[in-house]
Amino acid sequence: MSAPPVPPRTAAGDPFVLVGRTDVLLVGGSLDEAVRRANAYLAAGADCAFVPGAADAETIGTLVRELDGPLNVVMGLTGNALALDDLRELGVRRVTVGGSIARAMYRHLLTAARELAERGTFSYADDQLSQADLNDLFRQG
Repeated sequence: MSAPPVPPRTAAGDPFVLVGRTDVLLVGGSLDEAVRRANAYLAAGADCAFVPGAADAETIGTLVRELDGPLNVVMGLTGNALALDDLRELGVRRVTVGGSIARAMYRHLLTAARELAERGTFSYADDQLSQADLNDLFRQG
């Protein structure tokens, strides 16, 4: 059974989610302090709590159990082994990916540039999107 998504608020008709973020785990703080701060944000009206640095099942499970509201996690920053289904089972209600998709794209760009500069070859292009597929992608919007 999956938890429902965090409902967006509206202001002047535009949906948004008010996220209470604490970076305690990113700076070496304790999980107890992260829970305390996240719960303070939730009590003050945040729609969900965001605790960057929580990336393993044990930490995420503890947060889900101890928070007084939905948990938002960030994935894709370290190639984490947890999948969306795992996060759903743990009770996570919102998942963000930060800049990980853009950084993955930049990795491919750097690899292509190095191939051109160092070997003068074009094998980086073997698995590219066709122009027709790219056009179709932008038409879907």
